[in-house]
Parts: sequence; C-alpha cells; structure tokens
Amino acid sequence: MSGEPEHTQRGVGPALRPVAQDRLADALSDLAAGIEAPDVRAQLNALAALLGNLGRPVASDDVRRPLEESIAAAIGAGDEAGAISAMRQLAALDRSALAPVDWSAATRG
Repeated sequence: MSGEPEHTQRGVGPALRPVAQDRLADALSDLAAGIEAPDVRAQLNALAALLGNLGRPVASDDVRRPLEESIAAAIGAGDEAGAISAMRQLAALDRSALAPVDWSAATRG
C-alpha cells in the first residue's frame, strides 16, 4: 500500500477544458429565452450580460484620470452641476467598453 487514497491518480488533468465565457454567456441567453417567468428571464439575461462583459478592456488611467480629477475638483468647489457632468462623462466612458445588451429581447417587452 502506497499510503495514497485509492481515488487519487497522479498525472490526471481536468476532465474537460474550460468553456469560454462568451460561449457560457450565449448558452445562458439561450436558456433564458425559454423561461416564461419574466423576472427569472431578466435575471438570467443580466447574468449572461455580466459573463459576456467579464475581462473586456477598460479605459486607460490616462483617459479616466482627468474625469476623476474633474469630479473631485467639482465636489471640492461645491459645483454640483460640474460634478454631475463629469460623472456622466465617466459613466459613458465605462459603458463604451461594454458589449450592448438588448433588454427588450431579454424581457420580451
């Protein structure tokens, strides 16, 4: 007896290769299409959107930093309109990196 548990095998790798996240997102969207409950369907589509956007490139610090500094300066100066404007620009920048989601198809509405 070698002292190793019987269920252990040396040199055995994973049974399956990892599935690409875009394939998982597509499979989840396909699954969601067959769901009748609107709240569950929307949640599954939201999860598929999250999976599809994982690891997507984001804006560089050189692009983000001026907007973040504008927000901080506007807040420091009590400039609510300026802070909101800079926040909207930063949010638009962040959204521009994401794959679009067709929510009307996700909710059938």
